[in-house]
Amino acid sequence: MDIYFTPLAQERLDDIVEYLDITWGKVIKKNFLSEITRCLKLISITPDLFPLFEDSQEVRQCLITYYNTMYYRVKNNQIQILTIWDNRMDPQTLKFILSEFD
Repeated sequence: MDIYFTPLAQERLDDIVEYLDITWGKVIKKNFLSEITRCLKLISITPDLFPLFEDSQEVRQCLITYYNTMYYRVKNNQIQILTIWDNRMDPQTLKFILSEFD
């Protein structure tokens, strides 16, 4: 199954990677990217492995690190990464963002 990053998800990933590189260094950045890769492999093998987000019927959530969660869905035989979320942010904003994909 193909994996597709929405523009929002790609932008969030780029921002996080840049922040980690500047603030914490290459080792932490590499560890984060390894976790992303691990999550993507698990999702590609078993797309329904991770729990559904709240009352959603299709959006799932995969905890990457304590601070970041990946939100995705399977649609048209494609895994769509919707966003990567900073768990310290307002959850109402997340709900609004995810509602845009319905």
